[in-house]
Amino acid sequence: MSPRRRTTADFVTLLGLLDGKTHRHHLIRRDLRRAWRLLPQRDRSLLTLLRQRGASLREVAGLLGVSRITVRRMAGRAVRRATDPENLAILASWQRLKPEERRLVYLHRFLGMSLRQIARLGLVATSPSGSGSGAAAGVKSPRAMWRKIRRKVRRWARTKQPQEGPALPPSSPASSPPSPEAGSSAG
Repeated sequence: MSPRRRTTADFVTLLGLLDGKTHRHHLIRRDLRRAWRLLPQRDRSLLTLLRQRGASLREVAGLLGVSRITVRRMAGRAVRRATDPENLAILASWQRLKPEERRLVYLHRFLGMSLRQIARLGLVATSPSGSGSGAAAGVKSPRAMWRKIRRKVRRWARTKQPQEGPALPPSSPASSPPSPEAGSSAG
């Protein structure tokens, strides 16, 4: 028996978008599926256990060997990553991004890796920059690529705004959920 294909209602439930406390922007089914697929497997499994299977924090904490508070933080971080306005705007313009830009988005925004770490490990193919050498030149390319991605997303949002209603707000400390705490890891 093949596994049941998830519906949009499943994603809405799994990501906690029907909690009654928050009013999310209109989310397209395709973007919800993509956000779910881009979450790391550990986060998807955690949210499935908690939200769909009805496991308690204590049960999941026992399985993972961590405290209940850690499980709650991990689940909150996963939901924030999937529903962050900047991430949703990027996902809405996903087809306009090149494969190496998509990889950078995945590593930086969904896995939470810093641009410096991505550059140091050479995880994104970038063209060699002619300005200088050493570590600074290696970090410059992913940063430049990230700025280019953000420009593409903003440009796409401006062109879509009159046709589809209000675009997602730009990320700012007041309008977007807090980013995951620096230095903490899920594993």
